[in-house]
Amino acid sequence: MKYTCLLGTFYIIEKDGFINFSSTCVFESTHPIIQTVKEKLDDYFSKKSLNLKVLLNNIKATEREMIAYQALININSGSTICYSEFTKKAGLTGVRNVASIIGKNPLPILIPCHR
Repeated sequence: MKYTCLLGTFYIIEKDGFINFSSTCVFESTHPIIQTVKEKLDDYFSKKSLNLKVLLNNIKATEREMIAYQALININSGSTICYSEFTKKAGLTGVRNVASIIGKNPLPILIPCHR
C-alpha cells in the first residue's frame, strides 16, 4: 500500500504475514495488517497517538530483537535513555549488540528510538 506523509512517499509491504516499509512496491498485498499499520501511521501523523503500539507478531525478528523492540515501544514519548541503561532495562546484555538491533529496526516510525 502506497503511503504519503510528511516524510515522503513509501510503501507498507507485507510478506508471509510480516510487515516492513519500502521505497518501491514489489507486490501488492491485501493482508489486514497493512490497513492496521496505515491507521497507526495516520494516528501518529495527526498526533492522535504519539505512543504507537504495533503488532510485534508481524515483524520478522529474532527473540532478542523482539525484546529490544518491545522495550523501545515502552519508552515514553519525549523521554531519553542511553544505550547502556536501555540494555539493562530491557533485560539484555551487550550494549553494542543492542545498539545494532535498534539500528536494524524495520519500522522506525512505529517503533521509534528517537522521540
